[in-house]
Amino acid sequence: MLILLSFLFKFKNTLKIMNRKSRITLFFLCHFLYLFVGSCVFSQEVVSVRVLYSANTNGQLFDCGCGPSPRGGLPRRQTIVDSLRRLYPAMLLLDGGDLLATTERQLQNAFVIRAYQSLHYDFINLGDQEFWNGATFLQRKLFGAKLPVGSANVRLANKIKLASSAIKVKNRLRIGLIGIVTPEVFDFFPDTKRRFFHIENPLPVLSRIISDLQKQTNVIFLLAHIASGQERQLATAFPEVAAIF
Repeated sequence: MLILLSFLFKFKNTLKIMNRKSRITLFFLCHFLYLFVGSCVFSQEVVSVRVLYSANTNGQLFDCGCGPSPRGGLPRRQTIVDSLRRLYPAMLLLDGGDLLATTERQLQNAFVIRAYQSLHYDFINLGDQEFWNGATFLQRKLFGAKLPVGSANVRLANKIKLASSAIKVKNRLRIGLIGIVTPEVFDFFPDTKRRFFHIENPLPVLSRIISDLQKQTNVIFLLAHIASGQERQLATAFPEVAAIF
């Protein structure tokens, strides 16, 4: 799956870049304008951000072969990404997880990881299928590839610390990126494959990280690998998030 989205944001960071003296001057100037002109409005710049989002690669190097007209495959994705980057140099490239297969095809999964390296993603959320091949494969192949993989609420038994969030600057807009996965998506996992990781409740984790990112960014995106129907709960709980993927 590959989707191109376009977002428009009103961007005003005038106060953030000013020192204290300048902010005081601006405060009194604003009051002066309000008293004598009747308004105090500072111009806002509209900034566009294009996001190319992928998910559920499922360890497939080529198209799945499903349906009368199968499409997809990582070589085609590379062509599309390269073409769009020429059109939109500041495009954000994100992946929602499940890039690997749930069968023990470690060689094929390793080639998928190499393909992801050449795509130069900005952020990749961990899905449940990334854990299927075990702790050794996860650590050596996926983490060893130095991909921008992260998850705010995954805890690994070997104490490897995952990035809980990332900040990317696109068109001068500071964008906070967070990834989560919920316990429900692991329901089909056998107990033998659950021993090397733990999934925390994402709600308190998100509350803490979002509060911190709000001080550093202009907008926040959430990559959520979750069970069907949980999007509304997250959107209601965290209105500060601009978009949930």
